[in-house]
Amino acid sequence: MKVKRIWWVNGVVASLYFILGHGAFSIAVSHQNITSVIFAPEGVSLAFAILYGRRVWIGVFVGQLLLALSTALPLLIALSISLSNSLEVIIAAVIFQKIKISPELNRIHHLVWLLCIVALVLQPFSATFGLLPFWLTNRIAEDQLASAWIYWWYGNSLGQCLVAPLILSWSQFPWKKTFGNSQFGEVFAITLLMSIITLIVFERFPGLKFDHPLSIFAVLFPLFCLGAIRYGMRGATAMSVVTTIIAADSTAKQLGPFTIGSGLDSIVYLNNFIAGATVTGLTIAAIFSERKLLLDKLTELAYTDSLTCIANRRAFMEKAQDEFNRCQRFNDDMSIILIDVDKFKQINDRFGHNVGDKALKSIANLINQSRRSIDTVGRMGGDEFAVIMPKTNSASRQAFLERLIETFEKTAFIVINNTKVKVTVSIGMASFRKEDASVEAIIHRADQRMYQYKNNTAINASA
Repeated sequence: MKVKRIWWVNGVVASLYFILGHGAFSIAVSHQNITSVIFAPEGVSLAFAILYGRRVWIGVFVGQLLLALSTALPLLIALSISLSNSLEVIIAAVIFQKIKISPELNRIHHLVWLLCIVALVLQPFSATFGLLPFWLTNRIAEDQLASAWIYWWYGNSLGQCLVAPLILSWSQFPWKKTFGNSQFGEVFAITLLMSIITLIVFERFPGLKFDHPLSIFAVLFPLFCLGAIRYGMRGATAMSVVTTIIAADSTAKQLGPFTIGSGLDSIVYLNNFIAGATVTGLTIAAIFSERKLLLDKLTELAYTDSLTCIANRRAFMEKAQDEFNRCQRFNDDMSIILIDVDKFKQINDRFGHNVGDKALKSIANLINQSRRSIDTVGRMGGDEFAVIMPKTNSASRQAFLERLIETFEKTAFIVINNTKVKVTVSIGMASFRKEDASVEAIIHRADQRMYQYKNNTAINASA
């Protein structure tokens, strides 16, 4: 990473750490500088450590130091906390670099790794060494040490489990992987609905009240599930953050279903709700994202030739049928070109099937180099290739054939493993006619012309 960029990144980390830290302290603070509610800066530091590596420790150190000093902590304690949080970030960067999780968290085991490392490694380290200077200077009594450790661990864990996935998932571009142009209105509507329902649940509208804390789950969880299933990790994290902001602000103002008993009890209820909603949303999003990846992979395997990585016969014929239907509907034009490798069996017999496979790959690449961006290249089977050319006329058809012939004629051989393999191909082309009953009629004419061409001459191909 460039030096200028890393300093810019550290500046962003320090600023967010300081601002969000004051936001957390404004809601609830126990044992002087320990917040029992979600501590968002920890999520910022973890996300940036995963994205940019260990060098973001500088931003964490500066942000935590300024935050601690602004809350009137002594310099030595502020330095100690800043150092321990910086070491935590370095540890996180090293661990996540080793396990190589996807920032999109689109596999369930990536999410499990994240949650386990946060809960079992990073936050035990942070809580233990963060509290050490308080204990050594007698700022926390021994009988309060356990509860303070739990508050530190819980608040920081929530911050990392909520904010880190939000930053990680939304930092991955393009956003159109998640939201198509037609979905932005739907996203806005669901987010607005979630906000209104959350405001009602937390008594921000006079006269509307939910008397039992469990009622919030029945009301809000269907929307959490919808956002996670429909929009993946981005939808789950966005809805979790919107709900958390409203819930935390309302609880701090003694509003909503969590204002039961003491103020600390309210924070515990709030934390439990945030933890349950966040983990549930993230888990559903990860499960359905992984399912989509598997379906996409299966679709790719079903429609891609495994050897040449171009369209297989099924994908080619479906595309050809679509173009044929379009030509019939709009009286447009299309062409299909068949390309057959001459005497390919002799190549396999002489050089072996490994060389023959590599020759087919080279031929597929040569055809791809000649096609237009809207053309489709496919392998029909064995040593036969085909090209669909939509929206063609005689000039564009002729131009493609000239490019294809020129590409094959540039060299005399395809060189594979220092072996020169002479390859010749035969070409046949046919175009759409109004009287054609099916796309197979076009392919049949192209096939006839290819074999007529094969019996007369061939094009020497090389790569």
